[in-house]
Amino acid sequence: MVLIQVFAQRMIAVAAAILVAATGVQTAQAAPAQGAAECYWRQTRLPMPQGIDYAYVEGSAGTEWIVASGSNYPEPAYGIIWHDQQPRIMLRFRDGSRNETQDINRNGVVVGAKVDASYKPTPYVYQTFYRWLPKPATGNTYATALNDREDITGYVWTDGAYRIVFWQAGGTGYRILGNGFPVGIDETGRVVASTGEIYHADGSQGRLQAPAGLSGIVASQFDEGVVAGYGTDSAGERVAVVWDAAGKVLSTISGATAKAANPRGVVLGFPGASSGSSVNVWRDGVREATLSGPRPNFSDTPQPSGPDVSLTADDTIIATPMGLPEPSYWRCVPN
Repeated sequence: MVLIQVFAQRMIAVAAAILVAATGVQTAQAAPAQGAAECYWRQTRLPMPQGIDYAYVEGSAGTEWIVASGSNYPEPAYGIIWHDQQPRIMLRFRDGSRNETQDINRNGVVVGAKVDASYKPTPYVYQTFYRWLPKPATGNTYATALNDREDITGYVWTDGAYRIVFWQAGGTGYRILGNGFPVGIDETGRVVASTGEIYHADGSQGRLQAPAGLSGIVASQFDEGVVAGYGTDSAGERVAVVWDAAGKVLSTISGATAKAANPRGVVLGFPGASSGSSVNVWRDGVREATLSGPRPNFSDTPQPSGPDVSLTADDTIIATPMGLPEPSYWRCVPN
């Protein structure tokens, strides 16, 4: 069901892309907010492999490695890897199954799932060939994130609920960590769940700290050593929150939702609870720019899988543009 919903959302985006092409609408550049840095966020499209009409970014490791799922519709989706901005297509499945890529590490290793015609996934890890991961006997299992030593996390959807799965590097089995789905994993094997739970490699658990006056803590993404998400204040308004890997609060932004953040104090998100056609960039708690026409595409609430957005340690945004499914990156360049 999750896969069908994601596929439907992507087909809507493809239709929007055709409309953009037909009407000749041009890509706009985001102007800096008043008093912000003397730069603007410029979008650059990645080169597409020959014969691929569209693609969606699913994961990245800095700016060196990017992975996406793409297609020459209506053919099945293919896995695409960019290394230093040069694309190549992953090995295709002979039976015509879809390749639902999810993440890539700094060694160019990819995790994802082979999805057959009946929408049954088989999780894999890939570099020069596919290695199938062990999985629970029942339910639909996806591998969604990994670190550089190849600890892998994902989820199984079974009996109407998500459960977090963990595959330890070099191991031959898996562990179920708890309920929910993961939003990231770090180099120690620490996994953060969308519900705010923190699972450590030694088996201990923690939780993201709730800032005073906030409830309903939600994690959107765990990457670059920080967690981005939000809570709800006493008036029912969202407050963007950034935590360190141990769950300590680093910063908050009132009236906003944080989708991604990095250790340099840069946050990507949007005002309130719905992003609409534009998103914001904050630097040290001050809005720097509004990105639109198109904006980086991502869901307003955490999803177990689907189009991803990354904010790297050097302040580069990597995502698929809204309405135009060609993987891109945004950098703040001098005026």
